[in-house]
Amino acid sequence: MSPVPGLRVAQLHLAADGPAWVELFGLAFLMIGLEAIGGRLGAGRTPLPRRRRWGRQNTTNDEVTRMASEATLSALVGRLGFIGAGNMATALVGAVVGRRLLEPGHCAVYDVIDDKAQALAGRWGVRACRAPEEVLAVSSTVVLATKPQDLPAALASLRPRVRRDHLLVSIAAGVRTSRIEALLPPGSRLVRVMPNTPAMIGAGAAGVAAGSQATAADMRAVTALFEAVGIAAEVPETALDAVTALSGSGPAYIFRFMEWVQAAGEALGLEAELARRFTLQTFVGASRLAAETGETAAELRRRVTSPGGTTAAALEVFESREVGAVIAEAMRRARDRSIELAS
Repeated sequence: MSPVPGLRVAQLHLAADGPAWVELFGLAFLMIGLEAIGGRLGAGRTPLPRRRRWGRQNTTNDEVTRMASEATLSALVGRLGFIGAGNMATALVGAVVGRRLLEPGHCAVYDVIDDKAQALAGRWGVRACRAPEEVLAVSSTVVLATKPQDLPAALASLRPRVRRDHLLVSIAAGVRTSRIEALLPPGSRLVRVMPNTPAMIGAGAAGVAAGSQATAADMRAVTALFEAVGIAAEVPETALDAVTALSGSGPAYIFRFMEWVQAAGEALGLEAELARRFTLQTFVGASRLAAETGETAAELRRRVTSPGGTTAAALEVFESREVGAVIAEAMRRARDRSIELAS
């Protein structure tokens, strides 16, 4: 198991002596670029906490550990509800119920497409609700997992039924807590989260920001909830735009770069399937190396780069084309667009 919180990867058992570009791309470029740029945007200034070790991990008494973990998360979030049954809700339900952190009967789900809620009920045994008001009636912590454009209408129907003991969690991208609070009863407790898609396999990264009425206990509860699908860190809401630019949109940058790496491998004469497999393993291996050694991306890059060697030749191209500056500009635009969407 990786010592880095929330990092879960599938190993592809491939030859370790592939062509030089295989060593290059995973270690030399994206990790150091995103790490450095994220710090300049402001996201890197908040240290990530060590992940709480929920569930069955390194224990000689699994049942006792399971019961303690379940009791802890249950005490933090109480009964959990979801308005919307999309990818993030599916990931969270699968994590907390599948790992037995909450009882299925303590989770309720509603979606405008009833088949989605019914699918989760059939898979995990959670309660499929016929109306969003039903979720509020049976839940203490409610995740607002609707699309951003659908959130105002959803809140309009929920407002009369929101109680002071409800904790609301919004994962709607680009919607500030102030806008949401204006649609809720005064004093409503709200926490905003910016997760990302790797949460679907338990390897997500989420920024967690408090609304004006959220308590320290609320923040602990929501952080613990999203640690069930990766890592999570409390940040000021003003930092969520940088979090969006780094980890929220970041997976798309990685995927696009993987496309380029694979295409380059094919252009160098590798068969398409081999180029695909080596690309995947390069990124998996580089991420694990950085995660498990705890060394900086810069140091790992230096270890791969021999003076006058193949990696150095490639890196010189990156430097001459100012690839780092291109990535920095792309992330600034992502951050600025996040700010615009929230205006």
